Amino acid sequence: MIILIWHIWDKMSGHWTYLTPISLIATILITVLFIIRLWIEHQDKQQRNAKKVTQPDLVEQKNK
Repeated sequence: MIILIWHIWDKMSGHWTYLTPISLIATILITVLFIIRLWIEHQDKQQRNAKKVTQPDLVEQKNK
């Protein structure tokens, strides 16, 4: 995604149209939303792993 933004900026640097800034903003927005989605999924995965209870944990809790 970052390379795509750089590519658009590089190739269009002397040939701007009214659509070029809009496309750059749209690409950056999509990239930011994608990174936020990855972060949220990573947080959810960590929470699920933290909540997992293993069989030895259950045995310990019964013995107490």
